[in-house]
Amino acid sequence: MRAKQPVDAYVGSRMRMRRLLNGLTQKQLAAMLGVSFQQLQKYEKGVSRIGPARLQMVASALDVPISFFFEGAEGVTMLPEGETPAAAFVHRMVAMSDGQQLARAFISISDSKLRRQITDLVESMARLHRASGAATDPDEAEDSSD
Repeated sequence: MRAKQPVDAYVGSRMRMRRLLNGLTQKQLAAMLGVSFQQLQKYEKGVSRIGPARLQMVASALDVPISFFFEGAEGVTMLPEGETPAAAFVHRMVAMSDGQQLARAFISISDSKLRRQITDLVESMARLHRASGAATDPDEAEDSSD
């Protein structure tokens, strides 16, 4: 059995992020690719390497260029266990249902100036939230939406 490579975990995390943002389950994407959902799990965890032909199928199914899976991967081999700060942040955000909703809505806005204004607004709200002494870790704060 080959050792897990950080770049495989990074590509898998990008695949998982895009699948979630597209609102697809592992079973749905696996069916589109002609693989079992267990195999898809291995791809997403970086346990199984995705070959070039399969990666092209994944990119097509998720409506992204192949380069999407490698964006931000600079120095990925230097990070422990295939984790990158960006991947960890994205995983945390898409793990929350409201994070997924926010990401979907944000992505649907084509006006870059409006996206910048929304980003500025959310950053201002976050600063005020932190200044009020409220919990900044979503795991520490109670989620009233559940």
